[in-house]
Amino acid sequence: MLLEVSWEEMEQIRPKMETLMITAATQTFEMDELQALKDFLDSDAGARAMLKTGEFTHFVHANAGSMIQELNERISTRVEMELLK
Repeated sequence: MLLEVSWEEMEQIRPKMETLMITAATQTFEMDELQALKDFLDSDAGARAMLKTGEFTHFVHANAGSMIQELNERISTRVEMELLK
């Protein structure tokens, strides 16, 4: 059920996310860079790399979660201390 609800909710924002990513890409990259990325992703190696992206992201999130939580706590503490000065 969680997966189904998550998918439905993601579909709600997909058009806006696509527009946002296109805008970010065109403001960040030159056309030849975008073409090179497309060419790579269209290649066998690029296709294999994209299939592994989820596994890569999951690993990083699973192992960096505690670091990110600690970082957020340190930032919150420092900001609070600065505001109290």
